[in-house]
Amino acid sequence: MKPLILWLLRDGPRRFNDLHKAMPVTHKVLTQQLRQLERDGLVVRRMASEPRLRIDYGLTEFGDTLRPALNEMAAWAKVHHRRLGATLQRRR
Repeated sequence: MKPLILWLLRDGPRRFNDLHKAMPVTHKVLTQQLRQLERDGLVVRRMASEPRLRIDYGLTEFGDTLRPALNEMAAWAKVHHRRLGATLQRRR
């Protein structure tokens, strides 16, 4: 799950519900994974109150150093997705 979270955050901060919709996990599991990534210094939780309370998650500078590894994993998955029984999703 953690690599998927990091992959989803690669283009910028996302709200919890956006991450949850994109992942096949429970609310509890996603919360646990995000907290662990925060403790590891890879993800930062940001809270804003304008115009209403909003919490989002983004990569830290340290987390962003994983971008090359995430890109390589994605490239590998694109080549081998059929063997893994997965389908490719087009990026929006």
